Amino acid sequence: MADQNLFQAAAIEAAKSAPPVAVTSAVIAGMSISDWVAILTGIYVLLQIVVLVRKLLRERKAERTGVERQ
Repeated sequence: MADQNLFQAAAIEAAKSAPPVAVTSAVIAGMSISDWVAILTGIYVLLQIVVLVRKLLRERKAERTGVERQ
């Protein structure tokens, strides 16, 4: 039980330190934070487009075959 609590505490502390470590690494890599935000926003938008297109294609296929999705 003590090992599980130690592992859980370590995971929590690692999660707390992840954002500052990521920002510091990005700045050291030569990209500003605004550059990273722009890149990640673009990736997020592309993923949302993929999800929407897949959903629309599934709905269209269901309409053609007459199958209702729930």
